[in-house]
Amino acid sequence: MIKFEKIKPGMTLWDVRKATIYTVRRSKWDIWPVLVKEIDIENRRVLALWNYNEPEWMRERRITKYRANRPEE
Repeated sequence: MIKFEKIKPGMTLWDVRKATIYTVRRSKWDIWPVLVKEIDIENRRVLALWNYNEPEWMRERRITKYRANRPEE
């Protein structure tokens, strides 16, 4: 997990979740990149691309669940 104050534009965060039964053969973990485009400090939200989809505003509660470093397998 990362603190909101440490998030900067241009950062790549990582959404890491335990793999489901369908994807467990590839890896124990499912990992998706979250690219930070913009930060709204006043409203405590971040404009980010999750897994290269369209950018969306994410609130502090959601964005702080992501990791700053990509985990090793």
